[in-house]
Amino acid sequence: MAARPSLFYFPSDAALLDSSGLPWGVAVTPFSPTDERGSPPVTGEEGHLLPRCTSCFGYFSTHCSLHRWSWTCPICSEDNDLSADAAARYARDGSHDPPELRSAFVDLLLPGEEGDAVAMTTPVYVAAIDLSSSEEFLELVKSALLAALEALSPGSLFGILTFSSKIGLYDVQGPIPIVKNVFIPPDTDGTILVDLKDVMPFQSFLAPVDTCKDSIARALETIKPMSSWEMATTASEVQDHALHHTRGFGAALDALVNYLSVEYGTTFELGIAVQAGVCVDLFAITNEYTDLTSLKVLSVESGGSLFLYSNPDESTLPQDIYKMLSRPYAFGCVLRLRTSSEFKIADSYGHFFPDPQYAHVQHINCCDSFASYTYDFEFEKDSQFSRKSRPPILQIAFKYTTIVHHGDTSDDVSNSGSRSRFSLQRRLRVRTIQYNTTANIWDLYDFVDPDVVLTILVHQVPMLAGLVYIVPCTPVFGSTAPV
Repeated sequence: MAARPSLFYFPSDAALLDSSGLPWGVAVTPFSPTDERGSPPVTGEEGHLLPRCTSCFGYFSTHCSLHRWSWTCPICSEDNDLSADAAARYARDGSHDPPELRSAFVDLLLPGEEGDAVAMTTPVYVAAIDLSSSEEFLELVKSALLAALEALSPGSLFGILTFSSKIGLYDVQGPIPIVKNVFIPPDTDGTILVDLKDVMPFQSFLAPVDTCKDSIARALETIKPMSSWEMATTASEVQDHALHHTRGFGAALDALVNYLSVEYGTTFELGIAVQAGVCVDLFAITNEYTDLTSLKVLSVESGGSLFLYSNPDESTLPQDIYKMLSRPYAFGCVLRLRTSSEFKIADSYGHFFPDPQYAHVQHINCCDSFASYTYDFEFEKDSQFSRKSRPPILQIAFKYTTIVHHGDTSDDVSNSGSRSRFSLQRRLRVRTIQYNTTANIWDLYDFVDPDVVLTILVHQVPMLAGLVYIVPCTPVFGSTAPV
């Protein structure tokens, strides 16, 4: 978990901050394996035992004042009682101290929360392919998906969906790939009249990558542009459909999200893709005008990314997909920042969806080790950092689910095939940081982080945001209680 402040020294008061003209905030990369100095967290197995403040719900850390039967929260200064078990835990010999007494940066297992975090047992990937395109485009897409198959973990499940005037679902688990089509009615708003689960069972649509890789590759070779088969149809009714819906992107995505949510979804008062725990990455290859402003909302709020390539010849789509899918990912993430009483979060930016109930709680469907989120700070009214006051404190809490590989299970007679066995771990990563302050404006200028400053400015100034996008900040939710 890396945290890079825009100002290494925090300004002593609002007047100094205003006179400097610099933005004050922090860029957080929560799933980074180390902090910004390269130090990893101290890990442990008893995250559910970590004490929390009864006032601000902050977590115990090495910055707390610890007494025999109580501890003082460094964020809000609340005195909290320790249970008898916690007091005994923290009274151990120094060589056996729990992680939270050894480091302000910990990563702890949350036993018993795996089932609450997500309803899936293996990672699921679905490729939705636009057939209202050229042969050149589809050849590039096929190459990219073949690269994706090499990058995916052996225990992953993979599905192929095509869309144009109709939606195609592929079953690749038999000797010959089978596709079943659903036409998009021309006299509706694009909503199909049948559930995809009734067209093809989920178990047939999603195929294990390790045993069906060759069959998936054969299915990809059968995919052709709409112009090569749709226009050859003689049925007038189908021809009408093709004329009305040559690119059923919206209908296909809506149907796909509903399809996935039947099996893996979680009820939540958020956008549909976010609600279903679906992370959407969009790859657009075009040299014409495309309304990316509208499309980006889907990827931003679901925790995905948007990639734009001007033409197939210069596109690095296969390489980009391979690198993206080769990285470790965290799923069902909840991110929360807490600050000491003198300052607060003014705004936050990134590919997340704000919690509808709790302030400054962000939900992230999917997060890799490079995904960053930016926060802008401001002083509380009539507050400042004085020499007699406590140093400013920032605490970052990140609850997430990760997929753990337990090796090959081919010797297990109860397991068909040789699929690798995976399990889910729900973990809590907490980092508490204490910063120094200054009343000297030159300290602000001398120790500024220009990358973080520019990132904050890009988000703050709409005109700049259209020119430069510095940090494309990047499945399923855990508990809705504050992190």
